[in-house]
Amino acid sequence: MSAIKTNAKAFDQVYLNAPKKKENTLRGFFEAMLRRIKRHVLRINVDDYNWNTYSDTYYGPEQHAEQLCYTASLAELEFIFQNKKLYTISDGKPIHYVHRSVYESICNLPTFSSVAEIGFGNGKHLVNLNYLLGPDINFYGFDISQKQINLFHETFTTEGKGIQTGVLDITKNSILKKMLPEVVFACTVLMHIKRPDAYIAGLRNFLLSASRFAVIVDYMGSHNYFNDLMTIKSTNKDLQNSRFYYYDSGAYISIVISLNGEELTGPYKLLDNEMVLTKYLDGDSY
Repeated sequence: MSAIKTNAKAFDQVYLNAPKKKENTLRGFFEAMLRRIKRHVLRINVDDYNWNTYSDTYYGPEQHAEQLCYTASLAELEFIFQNKKLYTISDGKPIHYVHRSVYESICNLPTFSSVAEIGFGNGKHLVNLNYLLGPDINFYGFDISQKQINLFHETFTTEGKGIQTGVLDITKNSILKKMLPEVVFACTVLMHIKRPDAYIAGLRNFLLSASRFAVIVDYMGSHNYFNDLMTIKSTNKDLQNSRFYYYDSGAYISIVISLNGEELTGPYKLLDNEMVLTKYLDGDSY
């Protein structure tokens, strides 16, 4: 099997043209227009979304369109993890290439016992990681919105029972030390925080939310992650032993931070310049 083979990228155009749920689309359109005016005309720093209405206005329709084109649950497919890659071995819609990058970035880490997701949406990544890693791992999910947490419990009534959840605004706080996981990850979350001070605080708090590893899977054109990580490392004594790596899935780049200086080997590579993060930027703003 090819180490980089994936057909999920080819489904992007299908995904973009997929019919969206009509609920709240008009409200979402006007909210988006207002935020663009604030950002580009009035020069007011606002995030990509209004987090108070995000769950109803954006997240539901986006998930509906995504599920028409991609497999959201690994329970629906036969799969194997071979040569440090996740492969599906049954017919079905592909796993989204961004999601596959999440799973491979985490599953290839040295043995750990706990993992948390920041901005966990409906919880599909935690549930899928549970399929991949097994029941011996403790899982945590945090989100800024109680509505998202409620959605998780409604979506995964059985699978979600062993996953602890909580409300957390990462721009204000990190995960409490008494429940600090070994691994923390965020998928397409930090990219939407466009208030500069809030984003930097969020990135710092994110790194302080685990004891061993932090994984960022994002659109790398949204922020200068390399420079920002280096600055945060140099100005925070708790992070000065950190080592920065990246993981290339063949379709997407993830940033993997060893928070206590633990050395990582393949499939991870040292992240020593910002250019490597731009490899898949052309036309990609997931």
